[in-house]
Amino acid sequence: MRWLMPDRNSEKARETSQAFAQALKITPLTASVLLQRGISDPQIAHRFLNPHIDQLHSPWQMRGMESAVSRIAQAIDRREKVLIYGDYDVDGAMAVVVLQTALQMIGANVQSFIPDRFRDGYGMREEVVEEAARNGFSLLISVDTGIRAFAVVERAREAGVDCIITDHHLPEKEASGAEAIPHAHAVLNPKQPGCEYPEKNLSGVGVAFKLVQALLEKQPADAARTKRLIPSFLKLVCIGTIADNVPLTGENRVIAKIGLDELKFPSHPGLKALLDAAGLAGRVISSWDVGFRIAPRLNAAGRMESAEEVIELLTVAGPERAQELAEKLSRLNTERQATEQRIMDEVEARHRERPEDFSGYCLVVDGEGWHQGVLGIIASRLLERFGSAAALVISRNGETGQGSGRSIQKFHLLDALTACGQVFNRYGGHSQAAGFQLPT
Repeated sequence: MRWLMPDRNSEKARETSQAFAQALKITPLTASVLLQRGISDPQIAHRFLNPHIDQLHSPWQMRGMESAVSRIAQAIDRREKVLIYGDYDVDGAMAVVVLQTALQMIGANVQSFIPDRFRDGYGMREEVVEEAARNGFSLLISVDTGIRAFAVVERAREAGVDCIITDHHLPEKEASGAEAIPHAHAVLNPKQPGCEYPEKNLSGVGVAFKLVQALLEKQPADAARTKRLIPSFLKLVCIGTIADNVPLTGENRVIAKIGLDELKFPSHPGLKALLDAAGLAGRVISSWDVGFRIAPRLNAAGRMESAEEVIELLTVAGPERAQELAEKLSRLNTERQATEQRIMDEVEARHRERPEDFSGYCLVVDGEGWHQGVLGIIASRLLERFGSAAALVISRNGETGQGSGRSIQKFHLLDALTACGQVFNRYGGHSQAAGFQLPT
């Protein structure tokens, strides 16, 4: 890597830093850090340094929100069965817990479905929707997935199931370059065309939380009660937001700050047991603690077995069962670390034999039967290890290869996959992270 160091020692830089420090009544060092991060407006800097719940944007600014809230209200009035279609990573699991808790609170007849990473793979599946229709569900709400699920949404419509998509992934681009959106009853995604919601970098649970915020505001309870409930939800929204590596600026910074403050006082037995298993009970919790001690344990369930146990942990009432689940997540995380290291050792051995295979702009490695749950982590480690712009890691299993990719900020990974989209059975993701499936 080639480090580009900014000039902090010039006379002009020092004068600017001192003036900024005086305007905000902060130290020159703090002022210098803010300026280096591109925060030069005193008002923006004040908001950055003092996140407050009043800085949360109105959920009604998000395109599709009115339609989504009205349809959910209708489902509650009619006692319709509602299915939340989640995802197996921390962001998706937290979104399920947050939305399911809120819907139950306001009287919805709701259940959730978490896909199995190994059986169901990446994205929504038509078979799940068909099964839901047979079981009497008439409303499906996706969280952290669905923005590219055109066939699934169409199949749901044919089966008499309305869909509300909540997602934060990038929409699919048509041949003309325009972004296409599934024809769902409502789509909540700040990245969709025509959406004027100011925070474009929400996580999946962040988008689900905005729906929860709108639903609570529509309830006949007084505004003060609603305001008291919001911070309690932000504990889990904060975990998913930090785990998903979205920028902790703007509204995400408010979510993270309030959520971390709330984690000091966990009331749910599952959350208490999780913090205890991570060695964080009674401590002030930082974003580092969430990213490297809490999130890996939650992720381990979906990576090694099933994320259903995460949902059970954070919704179960009994402390004994909560402790049992929390301890299991810690064991699974240890197994995940060992599995990850075995694959890295294999990759390192290949590098010693054929170093020329690891010198390209984009690195692609594959292995027979590699554990699919750790492919994304391996891709991230390969980026750091070999300095590539992008790394794709593929597990070969019979006729199908399951893959995960990561890239640096300047390399748009999803656009790169789209440019050779004919290679894949399916794919999706972000500018710097993506999942895919392709024939071996």
